[in-house]
Amino acid sequence: MAARIISGAIAGASIAPRERRFLAAALGIAGAVGAAYVTFDLRMRAIRKYGQKPTGVVEDALVLGATHLTMKGATLPPAPPPAPQVPA
Repeated sequence: MAARIISGAIAGASIAPRERRFLAAALGIAGAVGAAYVTFDLRMRAIRKYGQKPTGVVEDALVLGATHLTMKGATLPPAPPPAPQVPA
């Protein structure tokens, strides 16, 4: 749970304007803790119904899919121009 709290705070603060970072960190923590309880309950229900391995495979597939969708929308800054060649 500590890792979720820390990552929630960092995620919230990192996307907020400087003057609202504390509030954003607090909201990030609240979202991370709330999501942890909800997903834990769902995971335990799925494990009881389908078993641990199938549930783990589906959970990993969901995480990979969400990561792909997140990164698909990310853009990289343009590459810097090449350094000029100095004659030898």
